[in-house]
Amino acid sequence: MLDRALRVELGLPGRDFEVIVLDADPSAIAAAASEVRDSPGAGWVTVVSATPERAAAALADAGLPPDGSEDRLMTTGLATHPEPAVPSPYRLHVTEQSGVLIATVTDPLGAVAASARAALRGADAVPDKVETAREHRRRGLGAAVMGALAAESRARGARTGVLAASVEGERLYTRLGWEPRARLVIARPAP
Repeated sequence: MLDRALRVELGLPGRDFEVIVLDADPSAIAAAASEVRDSPGAGWVTVVSATPERAAAALADAGLPPDGSEDRLMTTGLATHPEPAVPSPYRLHVTEQSGVLIATVTDPLGAVAASARAALRGADAVPDKVETAREHRRRGLGAAVMGALAAESRARGARTGVLAASVEGERLYTRLGWEPRARLVIARPAP
């Protein structure tokens, strides 16, 4: 039984579910670690924490050492989110699939150069899977897909963006006005 945590069913390869703990309370972290260890399928624990060292120690004490990533929880107001233009000769497409917005930039031959998706939940947009193909990097395509998702999310009533940023992604999001709010301490059992 999870008291101060949320279990999210993801159904992703190697990540069937995730247990999210919103503080570094050792008992909540221990319960989340137990949930991951005792459940069938591949699970992760993510602790959103202002005290990442304390969260990491609690995970290790619970037998699920953190993976060492330095991801951050970031937020922004969507009303002022920049909307950079897609440079020529690229093309931007925004679609919706099963309630998820998908922004894709294609090159002149139709190959995907950059993409991102965002789930909408009430007044919140949650971007994820922001990717730019290696040969298309440093051309503003990541900023363009983020701007397109922000604009479409706003049009659908979202006011705030919330995301988990890798160290590399944090640079892009900071340039777009996103602000770090907490560290994410992530642990998953060894395969």
